[in-house]
Amino acid sequence: MSDEQLSFDPWIPFRRERAAADLAGIRHLQATCPVKRQPDGKWLITTGTGVREVFERIEDFSGTFGDYSNINPDEIILPGIAEPLHSLVRRGVNASVAYHRSVTVQPYLVDLVTQLLTEAMAECEVSGSVDIYREVLLPVPAAVIAHLLGVPTEHRALFTQWGDELCERQLEGDNFNRPVGDLHPEFAAYLDEHIARRKAEGTTGDDSISRMMRQSTQDGQSMSDRMIRTQLINLLVAGNETTRNLLGSLFYILATNATLSRQLNDDRTLIPNFVEETLRLEPPVRFIVRRCSQTTTVHETTLESGDTVLVSLEGANRDGAVIAEPDELDLHRPHPRDHLAFGAGPHICPGAFLARLEAQVVLETFFDLVSTMALAEGAEYVPHPIYWARGPVSLTVTLERR
Repeated sequence: MSDEQLSFDPWIPFRRERAAADLAGIRHLQATCPVKRQPDGKWLITTGTGVREVFERIEDFSGTFGDYSNINPDEIILPGIAEPLHSLVRRGVNASVAYHRSVTVQPYLVDLVTQLLTEAMAECEVSGSVDIYREVLLPVPAAVIAHLLGVPTEHRALFTQWGDELCERQLEGDNFNRPVGDLHPEFAAYLDEHIARRKAEGTTGDDSISRMMRQSTQDGQSMSDRMIRTQLINLLVAGNETTRNLLGSLFYILATNATLSRQLNDDRTLIPNFVEETLRLEPPVRFIVRRCSQTTTVHETTLESGDTVLVSLEGANRDGAVIAEPDELDLHRPHPRDHLAFGAGPHICPGAFLARLEAQVVLETFFDLVSTMALAEGAEYVPHPIYWARGPVSLTVTLERR
């Protein structure tokens, strides 16, 4: 292929039919120009070592898609907050979704997925097929976050709707540079009401809002109610979109690989490795944006303070220089978590444990209830329309009960 044919544009949404060409373009950049200036002036980093450097060097790189330089810190989502404030806010977020809190959601999650799968199988028996993404996978992440926040059951469907609306609104104009609360006043007002209620009750509950409020007032520092609201909105958007992208990719692979499905059903201990390999090969977020806090270098390329950097998770996770057989789904790969789908370093995604838990519980419950799954006749991979996302948004399959 010529250099022109090997070009790669991260701003073009993922398409499965173009995946091989995109990967070839990324590998061409890794070999010839691992830190490349894009036509829009932003830098694109594609190597595993370069991407990991950016994540780990938090003194040199911070931020996310939006430019928050002129926004009140109370309105900035966690990835966009620089140290030392970042650590304070992260403690509050960790209190709401890290292991000690997320593990408590498992019984609720099993019941939820059992109900959704049972309904999906009944629909399949009547109609001959069912969209398992829309009917089973899509509702799970938002429902789990709503459950952790202590939201009434009858309101939990709103979280899926609000999460979708927020993502759509962020893509309009310069909305990535605006406070997330301004983009969805209805959701913001809903959270404000719950925060006020928890405060009136003394924040003694075990829900994630109360935990975040308690943790955020330690060591003589505190997060404002508005900052807590901002992080709760970000929690929904980040945890909802990325986890359902992961679930969609997991089930697409299973629906198109009966041998792998039987292998996982026969040996459930391989499910965690299947999740990790899918995260590596099909990262739910294709790239992350960072900004240079000061002049620095990556791969001997000088980046100036204020420069915008795109780090390709697709490239880093398939870099043959750091990963053996990078395109193979290997259920026995040593160090299966040694990928960058959740970032790396001190600012690694705080919701990583919750996403892994959701994926594993959904898969285990699926294998408990379903004997076989295959793509329905004529069904195709329908890709996510947002440029930074990777995963199907529809997956029509046939199911047989166990």
